[in-house]
Amino acid sequence: MVAEEIHEEELPRRHLIPPSVPLDKIHITLERSECLGSCPGYRVQLSGDGTTVYDGEGYVDVLVRRH
Repeated sequence: MVAEEIHEEELPRRHLIPPSVPLDKIHITLERSECLGSCPGYRVQLSGDGTTVYDGEGYVDVLVRRH
């Protein structure tokens, strides 16, 4: 697993080179959590095989899981 956390408008100090693996082993997840106001909360997972899963959690137009 390779993880690199980048905050809004912050450039990373260094980039990590991802390992060479088969595409079916790759999963990229973007997650945004809700705040105390009306910030949207959702999760999107992209897989190397082309599968995409979206989970809407709050303050978004779509609140259910979509594939």
